[in-house]
Amino acid sequence: MNSQNTTTVVTDTDQVRTDRAVLSVRTVHDGHDYQRHVILEVDDEPMTARQARETAAALLEAADRIDGRESQVLSICGK
Repeated sequence: MNSQNTTTVVTDTDQVRTDRAVLSVRTVHDGHDYQRHVILEVDDEPMTARQARETAAALLEAADRIDGRESQVLSICGK
């Protein structure tokens, strides 16, 4: 059996926060490739429509950070 030592390194490189959620842009390196993911942590209470929109905007912002482009997300009105 061929055993290969690989080390996976995981770092949270950036966070986007809303009132109800925390989004982490996580970078994973396994020795060969880099992968970036968005990790979403939301509390267990139901969201209002406004909170859902804020979380959706935060997801788009986190995706923009992975792509390395300027965020196209407009702020939520009335905030």
